Amino acid sequence: MFHRLAFAAAVALALAACGGGGGGGSATGSIDRPPPPPVATHGGVAVGYGTRKDGVPGAKLAGFLTHHQRTDSPYNTSGEIERWGSTPPVVRVASGATAQYVGEVRRAVEIVNSALPPDWQMTFDPTPRQEDQPFGRGTVWYEGEIVVNYANSGPGGPGGFSRTSYGREEAYGDTDIVIASRISIAIDNGGPPRHRLALVVHELGHTLGIGGDTWANIYRLYPNSIMTYGPGQPLRPNGSAMIYPLDRDSFRALYSVLEPGMTPDEVYVALGNWMDSTIHIRGDLAMPGGDLSFGASGRNGFMDAYAGGGAAPGMNLADNAALSGTASWNGRLLGLDDESRSVAGAATLSVDLVTLAGDMAFIGLESWTAAPGAIGTGDPWGDGDLAYRIGVNGNVFVRTGGDEGSLTGRFVGAAHEGMTGTLERDDLAAGFGGVR
Repeated sequence: MFHRLAFAAAVALALAACGGGGGGGSATGSIDRPPPPPVATHGGVAVGYGTRKDGVPGAKLAGFLTHHQRTDSPYNTSGEIERWGSTPPVVRVASGATAQYVGEVRRAVEIVNSALPPDWQMTFDPTPRQEDQPFGRGTVWYEGEIVVNYANSGPGGPGGFSRTSYGREEAYGDTDIVIASRISIAIDNGGPPRHRLALVVHELGHTLGIGGDTWANIYRLYPNSIMTYGPGQPLRPNGSAMIYPLDRDSFRALYSVLEPGMTPDEVYVALGNWMDSTIHIRGDLAMPGGDLSFGASGRNGFMDAYAGGGAAPGMNLADNAALSGTASWNGRLLGLDDESRSVAGAATLSVDLVTLAGDMAFIGLESWTAAPGAIGTGDPWGDGDLAYRIGVNGNVFVRTGGDEGSLTGRFVGAAHEGMTGTLERDDLAAGFGGVR
């Protein structure tokens, strides 16, 4: 089973939607950690490859997901796994929310979607749900929807308080499938936007089936989770990623391996082969103002493409007076395919600076069973080439045509000296980078 997930792509698309001029680099855990051991040099790109135990073992994951079922928690009455039904929910914000609150919910959905399987992506609907329910447990349910309501928590409401309640398929005799949810976020706590964002992510986690909170000292057993906190200990987001490996694996296991109604014993059996070892392939390219890092990682059938680093340009590409006609960048692509083979090839990008349309090609694609070797030593991958049309918005570019796949990227360097991005397809997850 192969799942392609590109974290940097979501960031690039968000920038494109805003017409963003070019912020700093996006990053994932693969970039923040030390690079894998060097195995080759492809042009000016240092290539690393290796396996690292940076995931969550199956027994630990099963313990986390069934903690409420195995204790006298008031949050679980059936003693079995609870999760959303067969169709991913639509997330909406209740009427009256400010633009900032709407943006926070949109971002929270992107964060959780970055961990969910591709066939289980939630949809964010910016159309407000017209209602005015009180804070906490509402009485109106909208089947298939998660409605987020921002309101005062009421007299004596604790700071940072949030609350989730669920509608279940009780009419069908199944109380393990959630069909509707309400999330209330307190706006009278004085906390910063990042804290509110963490609360929304936390509550989405509950709605999708993850326990947490302070119950039965779970925060002592699993401190590195957006789902747990203790007395006097607020939620602790994991840097820019917000969620931790334990959270990410929980979302993935719930919606790729586990089924509603599973008992704790069945969960432990189902996750018996869950791996904590991750394959990493990464390229590092020296750039003025900040090196680029790009590549992919894979574990338990999930592949994550990433690209990060580089300094933000001093202006949009169209406003760079030092460039005219057609500008070109050359570099490398590095990734993993649906059989966990390493894939590498040349990456070329050319942009018409008048129309801001261009072409991106990946040529000479080759693969290796494990670590990549020198250029030309691998087996041909596919027909060896992929070609895309792209469009530029500010300092971001996205696929507009060509071969199948989702391609997103951005320009880096004060004068657009570099470019980097990700490519995700059913058969490949990869990052790329290059210089002008």
